[in-house]
Amino acid sequence: RRLLALVPTNEPTLDFASVTDMIAVGALARARRTYTVVAANPGDEAANPLAAQVGEALAAAESRKSAAMDAYRRAFAVKDYAGARAALADARAVDREDEEISDLLLRIPPDPPVEVSAAYDPDRGGVLVSWRGTRDDDVCFAVVRSEAGTPANPTSGFQVASAVRDQQVLDRKPVAARDALYAVFAFHQGGEYSAPATARVTVLPPPFETGVVVAATEATVFWRTPDQATGVSVELVGADGARRAFPVSTKGRQRLDGLRLGQTYTALLQAHYVVGGRSALSETVAVSVTPRGLVRPVEDLRLGNTQMPNSKPGIRAEWTDIPGYTTDV
Repeated sequence: RRLLALVPTNEPTLDFASVTDMIAVGALARARRTYTVVAANPGDEAANPLAAQVGEALAAAESRKSAAMDAYRRAFAVKDYAGARAALADARAVDREDEEISDLLLRIPPDPPVEVSAAYDPDRGGVLVSWRGTRDDDVCFAVVRSEAGTPANPTSGFQVASAVRDQQVLDRKPVAARDALYAVFAFHQGGEYSAPATARVTVLPPPFETGVVVAATEATVFWRTPDQATGVSVELVGADGARRAFPVSTKGRQRLDGLRLGQTYTALLQAHYVVGGRSALSETVAVSVTPRGLVRPVEDLRLGNTQMPNSKPGIRAEWTDIPGYTTDV
C-alpha cells in the first residue's frame, strides 16, 4: 500500500470521481492504480458510496479488455486477421493507453490487395502491375514475378519491387512468350506480410523499331522482335480496303511489290510466338507505306491572267504533277 501511494498518477486529486473519468477516457491502468490508492487509504473516500460502483465499473472494463485480448489470441492463432484486428479494436476502445495493443496491431498483416491486374505496355516496354490496397502511410507493397506458381513470400521468385507505397509498378524486364504470375503483398514496415493477391499475363511483344523504305512501285518494311519470336507476318491494306497477306518472315524485313505510285497503304505487322506448345500472336502494329519515285523540281510552271469568280482579275498557275509527291506554291 505504501508503494502504491508513491506511484505518480499526474492527477491533481485522488478520488473515486477521478477514477470514473479515467475509465471514461480509456486510461485503464491509471484508473486501477488510482482506485487502489484511494481504496487503500482510510478516510472519508474509503466510505464513499461510489466506491463499490466505481470498483464494479473498473472490473467490468478490465473484463471487457481481457475478453477482447482472448478473442485476439484465438483469431490470430488461426490466421483470422480480420477478427484479430476487430478484437484489438475492442480492447483499444476500453484501454487507449496500452502500448502493447498498438504493437500487436502492427504485427497483424494488412488486408491483401484487391483488383490486381498485369498488362504489357508496348510503349513503355514493360508489364504494368496495378492494384487497390489499404491507403495507410504505414503500409507498403512488395511485387514478385513467378513462373513456378504462387510465391509464398516476397523473396520467392523475381522481386519487381520490395517496398512501394504507390499502387502500381512497372516491370521493365518482363519474360516474353512465357506465362508469368505477378503477386502483390501488403505489409507494415518490420511486420508480417499479407497473403498474396495475383494476376497472370503472357507477354507477347509486337514488332518494334519499325521502318519503311519506298520506291516507285514497291517498298520494304523493317522491324525488330525479341529473340523468342518465331517470325512476323505482314498484311498489306490498300486505300480501297483490299488486303494482301505475305508469308511469315524471319529475316526482319518484308518486300512489298506491285504498289501504285503515290497511293497510301497500311502494312499490318504481327509477331508470332509459341507459348506452351501453341502458336500465339502479338498485338498488331500498323506502318504507313506510300510508294514514291525520285523527287524532282517542277520544270513547267505556267502563269497567266484570269478572271476570278468575283469578277476581279487574278493569276492562274499550272504545272505537271511530280508522281508520288505534292506540290506547294
